[in-house]
Amino acid sequence: MNYKKMIIGISIVAVLFVSFGISDSEAFPITDPCATGDCEFSFATTFPYSCPPYTRTEQEVGNDVNFNYPYGLIGFVVSSGIDSVCDEDVAPVTAQRTAQVAVSGTVTLTFYKASDDSPLDLTGLVYRKYGPTPDNPTPHWYDFMYDGTTGAVITGNQVVLYFVDGQRGDDDLTLDDVIRDQGGSANGVANVPTMNEWGMIIFMVLAGLGSVYYLRRQRRTES
Repeated sequence: MNYKKMIIGISIVAVLFVSFGISDSEAFPITDPCATGDCEFSFATTFPYSCPPYTRTEQEVGNDVNFNYPYGLIGFVVSSGIDSVCDEDVAPVTAQRTAQVAVSGTVTLTFYKASDDSPLDLTGLVYRKYGPTPDNPTPHWYDFMYDGTTGAVITGNQVVLYFVDGQRGDDDLTLDDVIRDQGGSANGVANVPTMNEWGMIIFMVLAGLGSVYYLRRQRRTES
């Protein structure tokens, strides 16, 4: 075997990969497991800088009373101009920097079944987030479907998230060239009607009156 020719060949292939800008993620798409273990997902973004996404279950974030998150939540940090963004805390914080222009971009999450890697149908689900919003700085659950500016568009097994720095969906609510996010696809839980204290009292009174009426009628029939 001519090792010299083999080394030259490997070098040429390496140069071609670098020259054409083929990264590992482009040549070999990588998927991460969902927090629930029922699926896998891939992460792509138009922002030039991003941190590896992380996963959470609904219980780890906070109970959303009227919704379930069958595939958990996904969090990430992206930026259009700060290459050291991954050195910062991934939790929502108020950044000290101030950007001049509100940058925008997208994050695309593509889901697959963990059992056979086939596309996972997300039809009928909505995308919700946990965090502060411009009208409520206290972290809370809220719908994050596309409103023409920001939000999620769900098609098949794919979720495309639209962001604008500092606006709805950016957990730090600051014009700082960094967008922090955590959210997930959810399905609604049917509300079971319940009675309050006065409702129970009225129900018991009516039930008692009905019983008295029935007993009196029975006595008249027997007599």
